[in-house]
Amino acid sequence: MNQQRDLGIDAVRGFAMVLMTSTHALRMFRPDSLPDFAQWLFRIEPVTPAIFFLVAGWGLSRSHRRTTDVPAWRKRQWVRSGILFSISAAVFFAYSGLQWPESIVSTGVLGCLAWTIAIGALILPRTALAIGLLVASVVVRALFDSRGIRVDGLNSGTFALLPNLPIFLAGILGDRLLDRNKSYEAIAGTMGALVILFLSYKIGFRNLWDGDWGIERSTQEYVVTIKHSRNGFAMISDLIQGVPTRPFLARFNTPTLSLLPVLVAMAGLCGQFFSMVTDRFPHRLTALSALGRHGLVYYLAHFAVLGVIAVILPPSLSSQSWTWLVVTFTVAGLGMISMYCFDSRGARS
Repeated sequence: MNQQRDLGIDAVRGFAMVLMTSTHALRMFRPDSLPDFAQWLFRIEPVTPAIFFLVAGWGLSRSHRRTTDVPAWRKRQWVRSGILFSISAAVFFAYSGLQWPESIVSTGVLGCLAWTIAIGALILPRTALAIGLLVASVVVRALFDSRGIRVDGLNSGTFALLPNLPIFLAGILGDRLLDRNKSYEAIAGTMGALVILFLSYKIGFRNLWDGDWGIERSTQEYVVTIKHSRNGFAMISDLIQGVPTRPFLARFNTPTLSLLPVLVAMAGLCGQFFSMVTDRFPHRLTALSALGRHGLVYYLAHFAVLGVIAVILPPSLSSQSWTWLVVTFTVAGLGMISMYCFDSRGARS
């Protein structure tokens, strides 16, 4: 892919960051009655992580095609995977404390990305193996679902490996396919649009979030203290002091297998759209591309900024119907400006 195409991939990742910020702001500054637009954002929320995983697979395959030293590239990706996992585990500990086995297998989106990147680095460039693993992961998830089997980190909990691994593998296979013949891009876009139209006509986009078709609820039992349940450091202190513990049920939403086709289709079409815009107007989405390029830094920083705003914002403003939207524009805008200035400074030096 050329540089403009890279801008498009960064831009769609930046777009996903903005969507993520909006839903996080909605939860933190939830108004008494949700506006229609806010309800729509909640209903399409599963698309946001789908974009992350599809683009991660796409980018990993593209990176592999560009390297001239595959063993060194593979080691770099495994180091990258280890860093992501360490960050995810640290964030999980700060919020939920030490939990077993969740601290290893189910720590959040970064932890799941770490596992998928490690797997992708292992199987590339073997396309047939990627296809086989994609089919196998879908079959395993379907089998587990049919028998009511729930395994933490695999098909249950926060950002379980299934179904996110199939989405990641779809990104790898999409890049491999387009590398062979660019005309497949139009075919893939048309098929994605048809999938969305068919499923939306048959089921309706409201069910991306509501109802049993698109999202299933799962729980994990954490061990917390009677004093604290959302502060890992405080819980460790409580345990040292002998404070009694209690069970705590954490609830999560996991996309069903039925939702996978529409998630992949919508994420793929987002990628195609932003790539076409940057192909034609390379400098129109520079700030959004910068946000996506430095997505990990923004991901970590936006939690801190949202927390600061929540502390300093008067309670009378926190529940206003427009507060979450202003906060979203403020946090995402600051992120885009900061990342754009950082890139500009680097280019000058």
